[in-house]
Amino acid sequence: MRKRPFFSCECVRRLIALIVLAWSGAIPGSAKADLTDLSAKAARTTVYISTTFVDQKTGDTKTEIGSGFLVSAEGDILTDYHVIADWLAGTDAQKEKYPLKIRIGSKFSAEIPAVFETGDPRDDFALLRALGLSEPPFAPICFNPNVQSGSFIFAFGYPNDRELAPIPGTFNNLNGDKNRWLATIPVARGMSGGPVYNEKGFVIGLINGGADPTTSLITPIRWAKSAIENRTTARPACYRFCRTPENGVEGWGNTSPWSGTTEWLSGGHNQTEACGRLQQQYIASHPGQALDIVQTSETSQKDFLGHVTYQYICNGVVKLNPVYALKDSPACGLEQ
Repeated sequence: MRKRPFFSCECVRRLIALIVLAWSGAIPGSAKADLTDLSAKAARTTVYISTTFVDQKTGDTKTEIGSGFLVSAEGDILTDYHVIADWLAGTDAQKEKYPLKIRIGSKFSAEIPAVFETGDPRDDFALLRALGLSEPPFAPICFNPNVQSGSFIFAFGYPNDRELAPIPGTFNNLNGDKNRWLATIPVARGMSGGPVYNEKGFVIGLINGGADPTTSLITPIRWAKSAIENRTTARPACYRFCRTPENGVEGWGNTSPWSGTTEWLSGGHNQTEACGRLQQQYIASHPGQALDIVQTSETSQKDFLGHVTYQYICNGVVKLNPVYALKDSPACGLEQ
């Protein structure tokens, strides 16, 4: 069985402490609150997996630990294939003697029997099903996230066979080993198969293993898309990408110069206020266009009684044919 490199508990503990310390000064308060909320939700859906198996070469009884997460209300669980590979290699009699069991949310919660459904050793994912659960909560998944370099991610698992832990990190790039993703996030033995959430709270991948002491490999959850859709009722909870006015404007197809003048006005006005009023009048009468005021000036005249009036000259740029931003948003509907 192909093994992933993992690191000592002390090494991981120090790395996590450094990341948390850095985040405490770098992350806005709202983001910290989001991590707290996400941790509470993940605790209801992250699975502790401990398999007992017979080594087919030595005959010794051994244990493998890992993590996973619920993806459907029927109790379907996604994890790494290598977490259960040794158990799968056993005989039917050995599997019957040491059946699959999982725990939800804590390594100390009640054991729940589980069965193997399907998996792919090459892409390193497996689907299990916990038995006897009645509509358990499950993690929201996203097959096609718009994940950017430097964006925050959150991994959950049971490092070094300890209690469930959230580990924040940052997404690096798409160029990891065998087309996996790279992330600056320390992981440890026991976290394989655990969920990786993006900033919006969707699971976008699985922890695959450590590439070095600070960098980890992530398996995109979309690699398991066909298996999930064919074997479970799970459906993505994230939004599609589209261009729509609700997403805002990222550019304009055409621009043209514009100028306007006000009527003669008495004192008490100014260039900004007067040109702003003309700007709003233009926008109201030209739906789908925008007007930026770039220069203002004024002229004045005095009547025979000495009263001074002012006229304001406004120059700007009219922007036509909006190009709406490409985003994943509620206005686009759920991903199919």
